[in-house]
Amino acid sequence: GGGILFEGRDIAKLSEAEFRPLRPRVQMIFQDPFTSLNPRSTIGHILTVGPVAHGTPYAQARDEAKALLAHVGLDAGAFGRFPHEFSGGQRQRIGIARALMF
Repeated sequence: GGGILFEGRDIAKLSEAEFRPLRPRVQMIFQDPFTSLNPRSTIGHILTVGPVAHGTPYAQARDEAKALLAHVGLDAGAFGRFPHEFSGGQRQRIGIARALMF
């Protein structure tokens, strides 16, 4: 039992049609930080590809991604690096930053 709350609303019980408008604003945080990030993509690409695909201008997505990296305790230089250059804990924080991008 239970539910999944998003902005105070239980989204687990929504139909596909009701959930569709929320989909761009929902992101998974995977438990395994070593397999959840594409090793061929930079952290910047990983963070910006979703918002850009949903219409956010790249420059805005880049700025938001760098701000979120700082928010999760990573410096802006992480934007151009690859996942293998980070520890497991840092990768978890990257996953959290990715989930917060919308």
